[in-house]
Amino acid sequence: MVAVESDDVAYIVLMAGPGVNGERILYAQGELIARANGASDRAIAQNQELQRAMFEVLKTEPDAERAAEALTEMVRTALEEASDEVRAQSGITDDAALDGAVAAQVQSVNTPWFRYFLTYEPAGSIERVTVPVLAINGENDLQVPYEENLREIEAALRRGGNTQYEIHALPGLNHLFQHSDTGSPTEYQAIEETWSVEVMELIADWILETVEG
Repeated sequence: MVAVESDDVAYIVLMAGPGVNGERILYAQGELIARANGASDRAIAQNQELQRAMFEVLKTEPDAERAAEALTEMVRTALEEASDEVRAQSGITDDAALDGAVAAQVQSVNTPWFRYFLTYEPAGSIERVTVPVLAINGENDLQVPYEENLREIEAALRRGGNTQYEIHALPGLNHLFQHSDTGSPTEYQAIEETWSVEVMELIADWILETVEG
């Protein structure tokens, strides 16, 4: 977005950047992380059903207070009726924990940023980028799944006529560009590596080639 508006930007490095809107990313992210953590198909389906209902409120109710009321009732009902598996994953052990889980879910989504993220289509800006672009994702990235997002980033660059780009899917790396087993966020703090040396070298080499070229 900045590169489109400013002549001061000479190149872009997109690290796990989105190629699709936030709603699509969150559906995929929710399923992939749940599966990596051992969730059942039923639990995944229940979560996606709740996500769809919540996102519909956020897209159709602009008033934050009214949205909060609708979301609170919706999340509370879903968690009260959820399976023991889902309740355990949400840390719900008593009524106080239920209240906290409901409030946390509603507060995390009922914000101007989250509303924007749900519907913003990055392809529109990517198509207008004329400077060189390096787009990279880890193949173990469960938060911004690499296949769909890198594919759509490249497609947008092509539509805009940009031929100065490189796209890399990096095996074994998670959302933080750490070497990982599953890519689950639960692994992040247990991994000693801050981020991959190979990624640092890839970015540095590409920048030097781009600037010198």
